[in-house]
Amino acid sequence: MKSIAGSGGPRVTDAADRYADNISDCSGGKNTDVIYRAVSYISRNYSKKITLEDVAREVYLSPAYLCKIFKKEVGCNFNKYLNRLRIEKSKELLSLRGSRIGDVVATVGFGDHSYFTKVFKRVVGVSPKRFRKSPKAA
Repeated sequence: MKSIAGSGGPRVTDAADRYADNISDCSGGKNTDVIYRAVSYISRNYSKKITLEDVAREVYLSPAYLCKIFKKEVGCNFNKYLNRLRIEKSKELLSLRGSRIGDVVATVGFGDHSYFTKVFKRVVGVSPKRFRKSPKAA
């Protein structure tokens, strides 16, 4: 399987940077640092099999408490955030010539091709194959 992880284009960690900018503009929430560290960890590890428990361990919180404050601060739950991040990266990779959908699925951390297609279509509105053929992918 060909690796495409080091391909050019916008960095996925830009999502963490944008989030950090947004939360630093807020009125000093007590969870800002924890959420920033959680989002940074997710951005660095999205291509691996990571769970809420992994992230909670990284920021020294219980999974239940992290789940609660993550949703409050970020506006969506952990799984939705992780899937959106993976889909954004997959859109970048699908726009590259020569990248195969199967390679993209593995590179962004989805273990199952059909689940990737289902999530991609729900988030983007079209299948990965149709997205690749669209002008947005160019």
